[in-house]
Amino acid sequence: MIGSGTNRYQLLEVEDLVQAIWKFCNAPAHSRYNDAFNIGADSFGMIRDDLEAFFAAVGSASHIMPIPAWLIKKPLQALEVLHLSPLYQWVYDTADKDSFVSIDKIQRTIDWKPRYSNAQALVRSYQWYQKHYSDIKAKGAGITHTVGWKQGALAIAKRFL
Repeated sequence: MIGSGTNRYQLLEVEDLVQAIWKFCNAPAHSRYNDAFNIGADSFGMIRDDLEAFFAAVGSASHIMPIPAWLIKKPLQALEVLHLSPLYQWVYDTADKDSFVSIDKIQRTIDWKPRYSNAQALVRSYQWYQKHYSDIKAKGAGITHTVGWKQGALAIAKRFL
């Protein structure tokens, strides 16, 4: 984990996003929403806690290994320049920072409430990945969320961990 994991990082489960869009699309004709709305989980804590809840939910024996951000970001940047990083800059630059928004406005405007917490979103994504693993692997590596990412230096490190 990049950093201590004590930062708060808000996720969004895709079904929650779809439900919010559906509510907007099915609002009364006289209701026109020409504004910006934040959408995200309303139940989230420190990333460390969300990951521990995820590991417990899927029965993983994985353990969190925090790495000081100042120690890992420069090597990740160098690996990215060499096209060996499993992460792109925005991911590793923000991994140890708080990242969350207020969803009060959308909750008031269309009476929307997310169904899934961060931990539940992680579990659901993991279950989807497991179900579609062979399809994902058949597509090769890429940069979207429906194809496997090139692991770069991580593939080498995994052999020793």
